[in-house]
Parts: sequence; C-alpha cells; structure tokens
Amino acid sequence: MAIENKEAFVLPSNPQDRKNILDLFEELSKCLTRIEGEKTYIKEAIDIASENYNIPKKVLRKAAKVYHQQNFDQVTAEEEQFAEFYEQIVNLEA
Repeated sequence: MAIENKEAFVLPSNPQDRKNILDLFEELSKCLTRIEGEKTYIKEAIDIASENYNIPKKVLRKAAKVYHQQNFDQVTAEEEQFAEFYEQIVNLEA
C-alpha cells in the first residue's frame, strides 16, 4: 500500500530563501529552549510551594493555570456541568 503525501510542497531553490528558512529554524530552536526552561521553572516552583505549604501539586498547577487564563467562572461552570452529568448517569442522587 502506497502512502499518499497530502502535504506536498516545493522546496525553495533560491539559496537566500533556504538561508532564511535555516535562520528561522535557529530562532525557533532558541524559542523552544526558552520554553523548556520556563516549563522546568514552573515545575520546580510548584514542587517547592507544594512542599512548603502542603498543597497538592495538582491543585497549585490548576489554580495557577486558571489565574493565568482568568477563566475561573468558566472552569467552575464546566465542573458543575460535569458533576451533574456524572451524578445523573451513575444515579448517585437516587
């Protein structure tokens, strides 16, 4: 069975275009390195806060994410909707 490539493209033949793409890769690589560093910092900060304040990491991570996205009302509404759905499906209220 042959694999069909639906994402076909033509590689630029202009040397300057190829250099520009390589430069882009270098910049994106630097950006990804910064992201990795930030993810490491977030993990370490949550680990320390969890240890210092005896708060589960899961709770700290979720609270930080909600704080960042400023979507507390949406998150609580979704959780209430899920709880109602789950209770009705498994008859917890019966």
